[in-house]
Amino acid sequence: MILERYAEAINKSDPAMMASLFAPQCFFSAGGGRTRGAPDHICESREEVLQYFAKVMGEIDMKAVVHRVNPGSMEYDVVVGDNVVNPCVGVVTVDADGLIAELIVRPL
Repeated sequence: MILERYAEAINKSDPAMMASLFAPQCFFSAGGGRTRGAPDHICESREEVLQYFAKVMGEIDMKAVVHRVNPGSMEYDVVVGDNVVNPCVGVVTVDADGLIAELIVRPL
């Protein structure tokens, strides 16, 4: 499933792998850090996803711990550094090619 590959890209800290999961024109809303006061970040293309994850992965050590994969969604923790855990849910829509057309991430 595409969301499991999304978690794998986080765990490999691989922005190019991450971007390859998204359609050229897509919508990504990263709001998993809301509980820590982090603002949502919006990307509307594969190139913006690449730039966002290159910046984030270059600055922050993060891992994804998947708890549950459902059709169209995934519950997981984003672990930042050694001790900050952000429980999240990601809801996805894929296009005809199986790429992410829309991904919304919110805190659980």
